[in-house]
Amino acid sequence: MISTIALFWALCVVCVVNMARYFSSLRALLVVLRGCDPLLYQYVDGGGFFTSHGQPSKQMRLVWYI
Repeated sequence: MISTIALFWALCVVCVVNMARYFSSLRALLVVLRGCDPLLYQYVDGGGFFTSHGQPSKQMRLVWYI
């Protein structure tokens, strides 16, 4: 039988891996977007997208673009 602690840590590892995949996919999308559609890249604040002052409305614009 699997212990509860082992199951918890396995779930944490899976979540961390998925978050890393999500952020690396967004970074790759921003790199492609910079080349394909520079105006949208500037609109969604491509350079400051992952900073603490990122604007949720601009981030949602990128999500709707996807």
